[in-house]
Amino acid sequence: MISFKLRVQFQKDPYRTPIEDPTIIWDEKLSPLVEVAKIEIEQGALNDDRDPDRLKIEIERKAFNPWHSIEEHRPPWRHQPIA
Repeated sequence: MISFKLRVQFQKDPYRTPIEDPTIIWDEKLSPLVEVAKIEIEQGALNDDRDPDRLKIEIERKAFNPWHSIEEHRPPWRHQPIA
């Protein structure tokens, strides 16, 4: 089993914790990480008989990326998604 702890930082100061610039590292003393969820994923079996290209597409489709969400839930900045 794999588990992920999802944590967020809340904006405290628009100058020291800007949401529009993803290159700025937020100080955890100013905006501490808050655990909001834990995801547990059971190990799945990969079927070796499947087409590897189709399997790769399926895995990529399930990958977490905030740009895969509906418009209202996407990051507020206008930068291109970081790959």
